[in-house]
Amino acid sequence: MDTLRQARGTLVLRVPGIAKPRSSEDAVVALLKKGNAWFARLQVEGGNVLARIAQENGVTRSHVARVVWLGLLAPKLQESLAWGRHPRVTARMLLAMVPLPDAWSEQEAALAKVG
Repeated sequence: MDTLRQARGTLVLRVPGIAKPRSSEDAVVALLKKGNAWFARLQVEGGNVLARIAQENGVTRSHVARVVWLGLLAPKLQESLAWGRHPRVTARMLLAMVPLPDAWSEQEAALAKVG
């Protein structure tokens, strides 16, 4: 049964089976944003950028390299994660999937295994 309610001056329609998008502050969404941004920088600035990104963000070069892999995650999977269709998947689980398979279908299978 669909639900229609008023929430803080906004009309909200809840439909069973439709996922709720994750908050932009969500760790998974933040990690995907970083992955895409850092991957874009790598494409523009080249290999030495990983050390600069690490220094700028106070993390290790190894962490940056793992996060950059998420910039190669299939767009369909990035969207489904952002929309909360895999609510059990955490940022830590995503990083554990690195290095990602090249084929998007294999990425989808890997994501299905973790959540």
